[in-house]
Amino acid sequence: MFAAIQLALLISWAQNAKPFTYISVASGAINLAVALEILVISWMEDERSVRPSSLLAIYLVLTLLFDIVQTRTLWLSRTGSLIPSLFTASVAAKVTMLLLESLGKQKYLTGTYRDLPPESTIGILNRSFLWCKNRLFHAGFRSLLTVGDL
Repeated sequence: MFAAIQLALLISWAQNAKPFTYISVASGAINLAVALEILVISWMEDERSVRPSSLLAIYLVLTLLFDIVQTRTLWLSRTGSLIPSLFTASVAAKVTMLLLESLGKQKYLTGTYRDLPPESTIGILNRSFLWCKNRLFHAGFRSLLTVGDL
C-alpha cells in the first residue's frame, strides 16, 4: 500500500502539480525506490530474525518527523491538488508500518524460539522506552514482588 501511494505521488509530481519544485520528481522517485526497499528489508528481517527490524524502525521514526512537517506545509499551500491528500495517506501508512514493526514477534514464533524471553523479541522502540516492563512495574506498585513475578 505504501509503495502504491508513493507511485501515485510520483505521478502527481511528474504532472507538474502544484506546489512544484525542481526536486519534487527526483524526491518522489527516491521515495518510491525506498518504499520497494522497505518491502525487501521487512521481509528479510522477518525471515531471519526473532526481533523486528531496528534499522527500519529508526528510519521510519526519523522520516516521520520530517514528513509531518512537510504534510503541514503542503496543506497550508492550499493548491487544491491531490498531493496533500496523498502525502497525508503516506504519513498514515508510515505510522501504521512503524506500529506493526514495533510489535514483538513472540506469539508468532515456533519451536525452540517459543521460549525466548520477551526482551529478545521486541522492537527497538519497546526496548528504548521499556514498555515491556510496564506489567512488572504495575505489579510491583500494587504488591511486593516475588521471584515468581520476575
